[in-house]
Amino acid sequence: MEIDKLAPFSDLDLLQYSSLNINEFRLLKLTRLENRLDKSWPICELIHVAIADCPKYNALSYVWGPQHDRKTIAINKKAFSVSVNLCDALCALFNLTELHVVWVDAICINQTDDAEKVTQIPLMREIYSRAACVMAWVGREKDDSDILFTSMDYISDLLSKAKGRVTTNNLEDHGLPDKECVIWRAMNRFFFRPWFQRLWVYQEIILAKELTILCGSGTTTWTSLIRLTKEIHRSGLYGFLGVVQQNDSEGIVLEMDSRHFIRLVDKGRERYMRRTGDESMFIASHFRDTRTLHCTFNVDRVYGLLGLVSENVQRRIEIDYSLEERFWEVWISAGKVVSSLQQDSFHILLEISDHSDPEKKCPELPSWFPDLRLRDFTFRSPFLRAAAAAGDNGNSPELRTFEDSDNLCVLGVSVDVVEDEFPSKWCWPDRVQKLSGVPAGLEWHRNCLELARVSKMRTQDHLEDYLITLTAGALDSSDDGEFNWHRDTPLNQSKETFYRMITFLDGLKVEDSTHPMFLSTHPFEVEFLSWAYNIGNICLNRSFFTTKHGRIGLGPSSMIKGDKICIFQGMPWPAVLRWNGEKSAYFFVGLAYTHGIMAGEAFRTKEDQNDGVIERENFTIY
Repeated sequence: MEIDKLAPFSDLDLLQYSSLNINEFRLLKLTRLENRLDKSWPICELIHVAIADCPKYNALSYVWGPQHDRKTIAINKKAFSVSVNLCDALCALFNLTELHVVWVDAICINQTDDAEKVTQIPLMREIYSRAACVMAWVGREKDDSDILFTSMDYISDLLSKAKGRVTTNNLEDHGLPDKECVIWRAMNRFFFRPWFQRLWVYQEIILAKELTILCGSGTTTWTSLIRLTKEIHRSGLYGFLGVVQQNDSEGIVLEMDSRHFIRLVDKGRERYMRRTGDESMFIASHFRDTRTLHCTFNVDRVYGLLGLVSENVQRRIEIDYSLEERFWEVWISAGKVVSSLQQDSFHILLEISDHSDPEKKCPELPSWFPDLRLRDFTFRSPFLRAAAAAGDNGNSPELRTFEDSDNLCVLGVSVDVVEDEFPSKWCWPDRVQKLSGVPAGLEWHRNCLELARVSKMRTQDHLEDYLITLTAGALDSSDDGEFNWHRDTPLNQSKETFYRMITFLDGLKVEDSTHPMFLSTHPFEVEFLSWAYNIGNICLNRSFFTTKHGRIGLGPSSMIKGDKICIFQGMPWPAVLRWNGEKSAYFFVGLAYTHGIMAGEAFRTKEDQNDGVIERENFTIY
């Protein structure tokens, strides 16, 4: 650790860590701030405490920040180098809180000692859950964050009273500031701060008994922040803030909006607080929820979540940072552990794998385990929320792992074989006013409808089968507009709307469809916007397909003729598998909505055909 020779405390020796005993951890005491060179410099004391008998303390949640920009602080009368962001956080903790005993990962864990990390990281659940309060430092005051913090509850109150959807044109009707007010840009900038994008923060928030947000000299509660994000979604203000983001005059790169993350973590907090005994949430669900978050080391996509799992799972996952260059070994090992101990987690791993870009996936990973670095490749189809393809048969999944390979063996039933497939190559435009994507979209619809019409097992109404296959009865809804594609829309109304909309679009001249056309004056605006957005997302990188036995469905774009449609015991969704003779195992292609077998029908049919006996088989997946 290098110390700037011109910095305060540079004349002190470097801090040397002393070893911790079992079940001990360190706490940092902020004794005072010393003013030097017109800046505040923390003076601290580092102490060892037993986890079962420790003083009252807070825990710090923060972003490490750029490691080349550092300051020197004094700890135990020794020099210690920290990032500028951490130095700012320590000063804020001293000035804004009464409790000056705090746990800080970069200081309280010897970051140069991998052996110590092995013993300390498993203690983080105890450390964060025992803290009197987790203090979240999101950074210095900037971008009018002070205005946001003083106005947060006031804006939430106004939004909670709003009747109907809040839009750019009616902000002032609801008593809200006009669209040019600085509060909206301040809100948007705040939600894109790096703290909301750090993987370790996810665990730290969920484990916290109490959570306070610090920003510069301002403070607010997690409750206030959650309330604001919920009111933003409920009122429809989310879209307006997106426009504010796009029109940001300073051109700041805004990588990820944190409002979804905030609501997601809050649901995680609720689930964690409702747990009983040693019960924990499936780590696979955490893999899914944290894929968009950042961490320095790939192995931390597992290690950074261990505080949320049971001790039974935790002690079977060895912490070893020397494996960073072969991070996939850590991931696969964790996947095998959770699949064998928490077998309901396996279908979550398959779901995440289904939504990954196969061309970008780490080649060392087996097909059943997702690349946790990749964001969603496809939209998470609504059928995944409520499907029960295995019905009541088989109860929980049954699978086996192998010590000498990364394969898994899963019990299930082979249902059908892919006959024809038609990739969507969806190309609805981002801005719906430009209808350049309409011809390709209509051509795809025509081909899919024809496949549905000639399918061997079709009902009398192939359009109904087709619509159900695309929407699964669960598209997003809107509060306004006559036509909305969502679960409460009667099917016959959906068919009527679809017919009228397709007829309207089909009647457009091709040359007209390549020029801007404003739908705001057309009666089909609402239904077209809803249909184009929802179907465009659901069909993104998917293929419409028919099967050997005449079923239709929507599956992964990489599926081909001859792939098997299978249902694993106890799992909610049909899987597409491809046999590899050289490996004597199956490749997991993805998940597929398959019309007519999403509610246990395949199992009931096999029972009827075999005098109540369902012949299951083992599928080895590599």
